Amino acid sequence: MQKIFENIEIDRISIVSEYIISILSQKPILLLEGNLGAGKTTLVKEICKSMGIYTQSNSPTFGIVNEYKSETKVIYHLDLYRLKNIEEFWMIGGSEIISGENICFVEWPQIIYEYIDPKSSINISITTGNSPNQRTFIIGS
Repeated sequence: MQKIFENIEIDRISIVSEYIISILSQKPILLLEGNLGAGKTTLVKEICKSMGIYTQSNSPTFGIVNEYKSETKVIYHLDLYRLKNIEEFWMIGGSEIISGENICFVEWPQIIYEYIDPKSSINISITTGNSPNQRTFIIGS
């Protein structure tokens, strides 16, 4: 299953977030790929907002993991950009984060691909569109 949202204006990203929310119960681990500044954190912010989570969801680049709480779930937002190897991921409690029933957004997920169950995860690729404010989202493989 693959869904493509082409040339979506950043201020209309809610279209993408609503679709993603509709599949979270089947695929709670979202593996976000894209260049720096592509909009990975912007997408996470919009999904959280659409789920009624209004805490400040910033990129966890320096803290590596941010945790947000909804009324029923804990949501983890990981940025693995600075991790050098899988051992560092395990040291931050990564196995507990990705093995639970919580929603998990993972930016720069390359070092954990082989440890993620494809039945509970989905890849999301974000690229720039035709203008600086547009993005293309490819959801699924």
